[in-house]
Amino acid sequence: MVQISELERIQVELERRGRHLGAFRYDNRTDVALKGNRANDTSFGVVLIGKYVGEFTDVLNEVSTKRKGYRVPAVLGLIEEVELPIVAMVTLSSIMGFLTTSISSTRMANHIADNLFHEVQKAKLGKAAKNHYGHLAKNDRAAGKEAVNALEYVASLSGDLIQPWSEKDKTTLGRLLIELVRQKLHWIDIQQGELKTKSKTRQNAPEIVVAKPEINEWITQHREEVRLLSPVYLPMVVPPRDWSLETMYNGCYLTDEQAPVSFIKRKNRVQMARLKQENPVDVFKAVNAIQSTAWRIRRPVLNLLKRIQDEKLELNLPISSMPPQQDILIPDEAPYHVRKAYLNQNRELANLRAVVGVNIANAEEFAEFERFYIPHHLDTRGRAYPIPALNPQGADYIKGLLEFADGKRVGDAGIFWLKVHAANLFGVDKVSFEQRVQWVDEHWRSLLESALFPLECLFWTQAEKPIQAFAVCLELLGVAMEGADYVSRMPVALDGSCSGLQHLGAAFRCDVTGKAVNLVDSECPNDIYQDVADKVQELLTKELSSDNKALASQWLAFCGGKIERKITKRPVMTYPYGSKVPGFTQQLLDDVIKPAMQNDPDSVPFDNLRLSAQYLAKLIEQAVSATVLKASEAMEWMQKMAAAIAAGNKTIHWTTPLGFPVVQDYRKLRSRQINSVVFGTRLQCRVAEVEDAIDTRKMVNAISPNVVHSLDATHLLLTVLKAEREGINQFALVHDSFATYAADTERFFVIIREAFAELYKNDVFAALEAEFKAQAVTNLKSKTQHTLPKLPAKGHYQLESIIHSSFAFA
Repeated sequence: MVQISELERIQVELERRGRHLGAFRYDNRTDVALKGNRANDTSFGVVLIGKYVGEFTDVLNEVSTKRKGYRVPAVLGLIEEVELPIVAMVTLSSIMGFLTTSISSTRMANHIADNLFHEVQKAKLGKAAKNHYGHLAKNDRAAGKEAVNALEYVASLSGDLIQPWSEKDKTTLGRLLIELVRQKLHWIDIQQGELKTKSKTRQNAPEIVVAKPEINEWITQHREEVRLLSPVYLPMVVPPRDWSLETMYNGCYLTDEQAPVSFIKRKNRVQMARLKQENPVDVFKAVNAIQSTAWRIRRPVLNLLKRIQDEKLELNLPISSMPPQQDILIPDEAPYHVRKAYLNQNRELANLRAVVGVNIANAEEFAEFERFYIPHHLDTRGRAYPIPALNPQGADYIKGLLEFADGKRVGDAGIFWLKVHAANLFGVDKVSFEQRVQWVDEHWRSLLESALFPLECLFWTQAEKPIQAFAVCLELLGVAMEGADYVSRMPVALDGSCSGLQHLGAAFRCDVTGKAVNLVDSECPNDIYQDVADKVQELLTKELSSDNKALASQWLAFCGGKIERKITKRPVMTYPYGSKVPGFTQQLLDDVIKPAMQNDPDSVPFDNLRLSAQYLAKLIEQAVSATVLKASEAMEWMQKMAAAIAAGNKTIHWTTPLGFPVVQDYRKLRSRQINSVVFGTRLQCRVAEVEDAIDTRKMVNAISPNVVHSLDATHLLLTVLKAEREGINQFALVHDSFATYAADTERFFVIIREAFAELYKNDVFAALEAEFKAQAVTNLKSKTQHTLPKLPAKGHYQLESIIHSSFAFA
């Protein structure tokens, strides 16, 4: 047995290694960029370009403006149709790409001119062609050569292709811009290079562009500073240091070997000051309880994942569970847009495989420990987040890897909940608990064979969350062998039913919303996603006799005549967080239409994808707002109050029922969004400085999701406090998903509901209204203060119903 002092020594070494891993990651990314002559993609490149692009735009404006006694260089006529900020960004990015190497001034001049030529080509496109190019560039995420190819393709189709510039013009233009950077920004010098030939004929050594010594010195200093700012935070092999007022700036970890962790992510100075003033002891206590949970690696899951990875096994698992080990094969005859889609997918898969590889390697390392801990902190709304990547809020395969370090006898009640959990993981969660248990019993043999022979019996791969499903199969095998005496380590999850609407429905006592999101008891779970889908189906059917007949017919054909819950699920989930038609439109494109285009383009009947998505998005908003009327009223009230407060150029703040201070602070940016053909979305140079002015639009749009998130965070923390008082002290928590031992789930099931009822027994929104009014009235003249919106009236939902609701959190 390793002694605690030895574990502390190991922990100190882990923190030191986390710092070095972060530095190595930074150095590796920077070196790869430099080897590819992409210094503009590095942290120092982005900072320098962002810092000087505004100044260089002013320089270009000066040299291109006619005035008495001054002649504008004729070569600038080549780029007169390109906006000066784009010229500035392309010039600086082109130079920065080669700044850490030596390059001849002629080659650099041609490089700059070539990049600007593409900007001129883009400027020459007609409106329809520009839209076509923009669509290709956005959908394909094209940058560099791919963006240039797309631009040339569109220009040739539209007949807008321009003639190439002469070598003389390219060199003259490029040299002019290099000289302006040298004289005005003092980035570079021009020096004589060395001859690389042994020829006896007389040749002049080439001029080369080099960074000035002070720029090189700044880059070196920047790299040294930044490389240590992003350590790889690892799990801890000793309990994390408790959070308190004394540790709010440097909690959890034992040493200062790595950058300190703050109690609030992206700490805001005002919010941290309020936290110190309020000292929410219960909030600190709850987070400390969460991060005191002891974990270990589930070795059979680790072994399975390693086999999948090492042997490149393809088990047709969801990408979110385990990405395919092989790239998608692209048919030679595939059309351009299909090839592009596959290439993008392959790039994403490669990135996912790399991430999975790192996490599996971390799991291998921590499998050597009997227990480890996962430190947590809060975001600005009070939501709890784990700090290391290996955590219970991770992807399916990470959750499957983790189990409680200390087991607990499962008992008869625990077996029941373990079976419910198994059914849930297989997607059998729209039926009663008894039916879920029955499903497990009916598939008992397949579940056990999955545990024993996971690569022969692939039943577990049919689950919605297959890696966790394999883990629960292992647990059920233990139950089959040892019965109620089996020592279980699996977190059994109880998930909220569209929790954003649950919170607004309970706060405003809305009967309709309460029923839709399972705040009242029923024989089987109500499914608000399908409820809304059914309403959309009715609206589409009515639309068949309207001017929108074509679009309605296309959607019904696309959905096989039936609008399913998967169409409406994400819009309904995000509705209480402020998402409306624009957000729904993008969700439909990303989640529904584009995947169908990739799988079978012929199955998509829409002429205009965005217009079609927008059409259905409007119907979904109409359906969901009719389903949750009080929630809609509540969101509108919050937005009006936010507008009134922001009108006085003030931040918005409120205090959660547990005393956590929330500060919403969005400022306007003096910014110029500069997009380049060559540097594309890889380098969008945003020239920005935070102004004192509040961004009213952002404040209004953000208020609903931020308030609701602060309430679901409060519910989670309240649940932890209540559970700990009853001896339940091991948790796996994901915002609206609550998990503990199977043996404790029966009581935990009730505690979650009791905490929810406790949260809303007092009028949360009346308290919020008082805080908002106090901030708003100082912004309004006395005669207009009565224009503040009234809090929506409450419905008739009985809060006690939540205690008896079977499926509110199930």
